[in-house]
Amino acid sequence: MIWWLIAALVVAGIAALPFWLESRRGPPDAPRGGEILDLPQGDTYREWHGPSRGARVVAIHGLTTPSPVWGALAAGLGRLGYRTLTYDHLGRGASDNPAEPQDADHYVRHLHDLLGAEGLVEDVTLIGYSMGASVAVAYAAAHPERIKRVILLAPAGIVTPRINSSFAVRWRGIGDWYYLATEPARFRAELRHVGRTPAVPDLPAVMAAQTRRRGFFPSILASRRGILSGPREAEHRKLAKDGVPLVAIWAAQDEVIPLSGLGRLAEWNRAAKQEVVAGAGHGLPYTHSDEVLALLSGILQEP
Repeated sequence: MIWWLIAALVVAGIAALPFWLESRRGPPDAPRGGEILDLPQGDTYREWHGPSRGARVVAIHGLTTPSPVWGALAAGLGRLGYRTLTYDHLGRGASDNPAEPQDADHYVRHLHDLLGAEGLVEDVTLIGYSMGASVAVAYAAAHPERIKRVILLAPAGIVTPRINSSFAVRWRGIGDWYYLATEPARFRAELRHVGRTPAVPDLPAVMAAQTRRRGFFPSILASRRGILSGPREAEHRKLAKDGVPLVAIWAAQDEVIPLSGLGRLAEWNRAAKQEVVAGAGHGLPYTHSDEVLALLSGILQEP
């Protein structure tokens, strides 16, 4: 009898351990140089970069890299005379943890509240990186009257890539346990391959800090189950119908978002302009920031 009790306690401990470890992680990052806004969905970190009177650009980061990923591009856009707004998604960086599923509606409402708080209600240029591209497309499709153009970097939402956590995405409950039990170690191991780059030298440290904050891993899983669960074909086709200018910049050597998405986007939106950065992988905003800036310089000057 006692052995059954011991076995039951061991099983219960194993089942509870990943959730206990998650609860022991720390609070969101400390604000870096911007401000925390009290938005309906949670406290949100945002930061402005560039001259105060520059034309406004809103940069939307991806699944796991918070807003410092824009460091080099925001600085470069500032030199070109543009003022860039960056922010952290809920569950990342210095923003609060979300209290709802992280589907397209969540991200659209969060961005809408942020833009409203900043008085950005028309002629908005959105730049979305990776998952941020899906957010940009979903928002522009919902509010085309507010958008001047949409620029996508290594865009998710066109070709759905294979992911390591497919089991966890499909199966709720046991999937949550499996994800919290395995993903932190896998993610930290992957970070060893993220080298320092002159463009954003502190990015490896910023990403490592995410693994120590409570809510980061649950937010990744919620986003994979939500906004990243499938392509955003309907939104892309709506942007084409509404005549919203769209440019996609692809990385030629991207192992996360395959270049085959270029052809599919052309099917959905024949007016979309597309560029490819030779030699770049998925980290092109910080590994190939000069090449991306050269493209953005021309794109942003178009009427």
